[in-house]
Formats: sequence, C-alpha cells, structure tokens
Amino acid sequence: MISPLLQLWLITQVDGVDALTIQINSTNRELLQGKIPQGIVAGKNVKYRGLVITSIHLEAASIYLNIPSLIRGEPLKLLNPIAVRLKATADREHLSQSLQSELVTNRIGYRLRPDLSDGEIRAVLLEMLTSLGEEVTIDRLEIDDGRLYCEAQFPIKAT
Repeated sequence: MISPLLQLWLITQVDGVDALTIQINSTNRELLQGKIPQGIVAGKNVKYRGLVITSIHLEAASIYLNIPSLIRGEPLKLLNPIAVRLKATADREHLSQSLQSELVTNRIGYRLRPDLSDGEIRAVLLEMLTSLGEEVTIDRLEIDDGRLYCEAQFPIKAT
C-alpha cells in the first residue's frame, strides 16, 4: 500500500523518470506502526530542474513515519532525522546537459564552457556539493571520459 503511494508522490517531485523502484523492508506490523527498518529508492534517467541523472540509488535505515496519524487523514511526516546514502551516475550526455542547466549556472554564478576536462568538471561538482554544507559527505566522486560516478551521504530532517 505504501510503496505505490510513495512512488506516485516521488514521481510528482521530479520533471521525469524512466523507471522508479521502491523497496520497503519492514513487516506489516512495523509498517502500520510507522517503523521502516530500511528503505531503498532507485531510479533511471531522472530529470530534475535541468539535471539529468542516468541512475540513482538512495538508501536509508531507521525511518519513522506518522502512519497511524496518516490513516486519520493527517499529512505524512518524517518523525526522526535520517541519514541517506546516495549512489548516482550520469553518462556523458546527461552530465553535459546537467552542467549547462540553469540550476548549475545559478548555483555557481556563471555558465560553464561545454568543453571542460574531467578534472575541471570534478572541481566544479566538488565546489557545488561542498557548498551544500558540512552535512553532505562525499565518499567518492569520479569523472571518467565525461561520465560521473558519485557516492555521498546526507541527512534529511524530521518534518
């Protein structure tokens, strides 16, 4: 019941996605209590405000939601902060599109040249990611022949 609703909500949060899978690892009893020991979201060709991510994998544990209140008609709330692990890739075309997006241009304050080297792309991405704050931890950021591979961790605050 929750996975299809969550999938529908996630689809409304992005400009487009070719494939989206959600895996909620909990028993029915845990779920009805709002306890999710582990949740995984994976997507292919995710488009968000001009960014295009070829593949994305998000994983979080110890998620507590107000499911009992939701059943009574209240809005969904995250009851505790959670740590999210991210793995993302972008092929050459998607990374190039993303680097030319308005979102990136506004974030760094200028439009990037389309012919950046892998090292220049990595430096720009590191600058952008670190500007998000100390809460974002970049575990791995590789650019190889214009293709991106990234692993990171970030928190989501309780709502």
